[in-house]
Amino acid sequence: ALIYQGSDKDLLARKEKYLFSIQPNELAQSPEAFKKGFDVSFCLVRSKQILDGRYEDPDWIEFARHLVELAIVLEPENRMARVLLGKGLLRQGERTRARELFELARNPKPEKFTGSDDEDAWYSSCQLLADIYMELDMFQEAVNCLQDFRKSPKSGARTWLRLGQAIENR
Repeated sequence: ALIYQGSDKDLLARKEKYLFSIQPNELAQSPEAFKKGFDVSFCLVRSKQILDGRYEDPDWIEFARHLVELAIVLEPENRMARVLLGKGLLRQGERTRARELFELARNPKPEKFTGSDDEDAWYSSCQLLADIYMELDMFQEAVNCLQDFRKSPKSGARTWLRLGQAIENR
């Protein structure tokens, strides 16, 4: 429907409902059929709004996770999608899988970022991984992540505090 009537206001208002009705395995079976009308950037932006916002309801977290899983089917190497899926998993208590996604997003560091979203996602993976490593008493790994995150414009006093704690405990 979005392919043929992409400017229909009523249709656009129901876009989230339509996207939620698509299952990742269906998308994976025939990505070319969906690719033309599928809006990966919408999925990522909407998921980011939910996961970084004040949405506490588990249904919203599941919705954000679903959107990101759809985006990953079409763009499996998308760093932002990996970080957002990791954030969703963290909110749902799946720390091990979230850690794996953050590690995939962080390593290896690209020589050049593809854009500001890619760079933000890389720095976010550093920060989030550092927090997980601190919880797991993996202090040297936390130090490495925090030293990278210090170079982010979003770094601040909390980063220095966490870095000091990690250095003290390693």
